[in-house]
Amino acid sequence: MINRLINTGILRVEKNEYSQKKAFLADKEAILIDKKTAASIGIILTPNTANLPLWATQATLLLVASKESHDTALEYRNDNWMLWHYYDIHHDDEELEQRSIKHLALGRFLENGLID
Repeated sequence: MINRLINTGILRVEKNEYSQKKAFLADKEAILIDKKTAASIGIILTPNTANLPLWATQATLLLVASKESHDTALEYRNDNWMLWHYYDIHHDDEELEQRSIKHLALGRFLENGLID
């Protein structure tokens, strides 16, 4: 599954550790969880605000309310905000590429588009 994403050119794997892989989705540092039938990619977000509790509330509500954010989740892990997205083996290569582009766009919007 990960190899298909690597073949699109948008994903670059840097390091393997146990069942997780450290990588970059375009220019965003990411963590990968690779399974036979699917993969989850978490990109590290850097919210552009000092008010993180309000940002987290707004980001969570946006994810719940938007059809475009289906198959995504927000997680706070090791002092980082992660935006996870689920990629299914049944998606064709073009759809995988489009989903990764939307994943990145949503991440950039969450970092910079929410207001204090």
